Amino acid sequence: MKPALYAAFAGLFAGAGCVVEEAREPFWEETPEMEAARLIHEAACANWPDPHALYDAAWQGNLDAIDCEIASDEWRFAISTGYEHVDYSRLQTGYRRWQVSGERDERALAAARRMPRFEVAGEVAYHGYRLRRASNPDEPLLPNDPCWELNEIQLELVRVAIPDEKTLPCLESWGIAG
Repeated sequence: MKPALYAAFAGLFAGAGCVVEEAREPFWEETPEMEAARLIHEAACANWPDPHALYDAAWQGNLDAIDCEIASDEWRFAISTGYEHVDYSRLQTGYRRWQVSGERDERALAAARRMPRFEVAGEVAYHGYRLRRASNPDEPLLPNDPCWELNEIQLELVRVAIPDEKTLPCLESWGIAG
């Protein structure tokens, strides 16, 4: 055999050895932030092995279930890069927690500050409707008009959102200076 052929075989075996070695490496290394988020998730969700029961309980206003949803979201955000809907998720779960507990949710406020007012109004109106509907099946549907009737928590979130053209007709009814 020619020396070049020996070198080619040696290169293939060495390359294969590197590939096999790389396959043994973990896909990603858990950072301290990931570990903290995972541990919070495990603690918050320990009593919720059934995701369907969790989902139903959260919509019925169970704070433990909402806290598990929040912990799940934050763990997902810690291990995922480039997740596009972080603000939507934080607004939704943070608003629901605030609405149920009465405790101001800074995550929801921070998310609302980065979103257009029309989107914030729509999200909190819809999620408020879903919370009401869980305890009252006769709750009427939201009107097709974007100037929904909002409560004080919802209005606080809408006030901090980025002003937009779509909500200009609603500002007066919401008591927000244009």
